[in-house]
Amino acid sequence: MKLQIAWIGKTKEVAIRALTDEYLKRISRYVGAESHEMNSEPALLDLAADTTGRTAPVLIPWRRGPDPLLRQDDAGA
Repeated sequence: MKLQIAWIGKTKEVAIRALTDEYLKRISRYVGAESHEMNSEPALLDLAADTTGRTAPVLIPWRRGPDPLLRQDDAGA
């Protein structure tokens, strides 16, 4: 199993980058882990689609504000 943490955009906050690096260092003792800074939502979805293995990848969107992966039709608008 490999844990992949990915987000859209370049991490400009030094503190966020440091926390991400520390988390990956600690969790990698127990499971393979890596991070990805994606330049767009389609690139993030391609990463999830290209992941191979026994278990299908799980994409958990998180951000402040509206869900970027929720289409307007799905939101009831």
